[in-house]
Amino acid sequence: MDPQRWRSTGGDPVKLLGEVPAARLDELANDHTFLRRLELAVADLDSYVTEDRWFQSEAGSPLSAVAYFSPEFGITHVLPQYSGGLGILAVTT
Repeated sequence: MDPQRWRSTGGDPVKLLGEVPAARLDELANDHTFLRRLELAVADLDSYVTEDRWFQSEAGSPLSAVAYFSPEFGITHVLPQYSGGLGILAVTT
């Protein structure tokens, strides 16, 4: 969309969309290369959230009873995290 704005927003996709001029968005809506890249990104995300991951393929094994949830590794850095406790340690160490 705009590499310079991407860097200046610190990689924040919401902030980027708010700063990209409407004329540039109109231009991208007619850019077949950009639209193809967007389609591929959407398909990749859809695959990631709908297809079985490694954990699901291990159903029935002793590993299938173990889960560790750490949003520090699953949430983008532009979303502030106020988890406290070990979450703070994971971010600061």
